[in-house]
Amino acid sequence: MATRKKAAPETVAEVPKIVTKAPAIPKGRVVYVGPTLLSLGLTKGTVFIDGMPAIAKDVMSEHPLIASLFVPVSGLSQALEQVEMRGSALWVAANDVKEVK
Repeated sequence: MATRKKAAPETVAEVPKIVTKAPAIPKGRVVYVGPTLLSLGLTKGTVFIDGMPAIAKDVMSEHPLIASLFVPVSGLSQALEQVEMRGSALWVAANDVKEVK
């Protein structure tokens, strides 16, 4: 009994492009919930009155996720939980910025 091979499709489906967008730069009173980065003068738990500091904005070209580590004071408790939850967006961001020198 001969087996019949299925013909390969003539066209290849296009792979959708994954669009990654840097988090919005927070404004107003925010708290930094990422790891302490002495080289940038950032300490976990520091409150900034006018949003993300300029030094952190300078790092955004290489580490765009740093912006997500500046959270509104009202969302601090939830953000601290998320930073510790392996695999969460804030956990990924915190581990990304650990490489900042």
